[in-house]
Amino acid sequence: MNAYEQIDFIRDLIGESAAAHWSTLNLLRRLNMAQNKIAIKLSMTPGDWLTKSDSVVVTNGVGSFPSDCSKPIYMEDSNGSPISWLAGGPAYRQVSRGAAGYPDDASQEAYVLANTFEVNTSTFSDTITLWYQRRVPELHMGFAASGSGASALKFDTSTAEAVASNTYGTGKGIKFLNDYYNGVIVDIYNGSGIQDIRSTITDWDAATAVATITGTPTAADIYGTISVLPEESHMLMTFDAAIMALIKPGAKLDKEALQFVQTEYRAAKKEFDDWISIRVHAGMAVGRS
Repeated sequence: MNAYEQIDFIRDLIGESAAAHWSTLNLLRRLNMAQNKIAIKLSMTPGDWLTKSDSVVVTNGVGSFPSDCSKPIYMEDSNGSPISWLAGGPAYRQVSRGAAGYPDDASQEAYVLANTFEVNTSTFSDTITLWYQRRVPELHMGFAASGSGASALKFDTSTAEAVASNTYGTGKGIKFLNDYYNGVIVDIYNGSGIQDIRSTITDWDAATAVATITGTPTAADIYGTISVLPEESHMLMTFDAAIMALIKPGAKLDKEALQFVQTEYRAAKKEFDDWISIRVHAGMAVGRS
């Protein structure tokens, strides 16, 4: 499911087909909160669901984590030798140093400093490979804005919701960071409400709010990005977002509707928890003789 489909389904669940008590921006924020909860759960389960690798330049012992790095896992230098994490951080940086600032066993160690890391050898410069758990990009949806066209989708930057005027008012939900949506898949619906484009975003320009895609959308087409989390989690996050909307202070709470959604959420959660408990199907675990 893409974000547009998820928001549309949430509106069915909360009994509000058009924005009244719940704006589309507020529902989108709840959907992203639900997505983040599942991402945290996945990060603590077997399977390396969110693991990726990237090259990082280290100069004079200092390197910066990629902007989408949530938790570093493992890194190695250009020769394939591991660089281990120094337990205790900078407080222990002198403990393993030997002659000329190198560790006694001639291996490299590093410790984390906020969004950077420091190798325990001040002269170390190299392009290393880092494996890490990625931070999941937030979802977005809206009407394609003026400026969309060949290979370009301009996100809905308006902050006022007026569906009749082709804006969902989700502009405040955009992440204006270059390359933030790179690698995210987006679905686009034409003026007849038919999904006719599905493309991976290859570049995101924060200054213009334009995503580079394959296809030719036009202004007023509806778009929705797709979560990078497993498809099996999409319904779960939708039910979770609906519950957060139904219990919003000041809402006209329908207890029966809330009970129904909570029941569906618990069932979906159990199925998802069972599904993620093992990455490889038991039938694939064939022993060696």
